[in-house]
Amino acid sequence: NQYTGVYLANRVESKPYQASVMIDGKLKFLGYYATLNEAVYDRLSYMIMNKREYIDRELSEAPDEVISLLKENGILIERNIQ
Repeated sequence: NQYTGVYLANRVESKPYQASVMIDGKLKFLGYYATLNEAVYDRLSYMIMNKREYIDRELSEAPDEVISLLKENGILIERNIQ
């Protein structure tokens, strides 16, 4: 998988993707998701709302569809991504 903190877990067939984030050296599990984009979206939402480091690099790697949803939902505001 090309997205940091998002993995194909295969634990639950209906929700095969898992997202997590590192906080103070500890891994925080965010949940299982039906699609890769849902997992990426939830992880980035968490990171933006909690002002996590390294968000710029991860936003630049995110699918355009996820970036659009973050903007539509007011989570990501006027970010220039190249």
